[in-house]
Amino acid sequence: MKYVIIFIIVVIVAGLGIGFYVIKNSPQVPESSPDTDTPTGLGADIIEKQQQEVVEDIPDANPFTNQSNPISDVYKNPFE
Repeated sequence: MKYVIIFIIVVIVAGLGIGFYVIKNSPQVPESSPDTDTPTGLGADIIEKQQQEVVEDIPDANPFTNQSNPISDVYKNPFE
């Protein structure tokens, strides 16, 4: 039983050592600067071509603007 406890402690210490070594020697990722507003990279020119300007005069798509319920004149509730 004594050897099992020593083995578990050795494994934990070795795991912590390996984890610390991996974290310490991992490559640092450079942080992006917030000054760059324009996209750069492989699809940046495609994104710029795909963006369309906002249309100010959008046509009204609701045909029932004057009437809140289009079938209120036709339908009668049978339970009233």
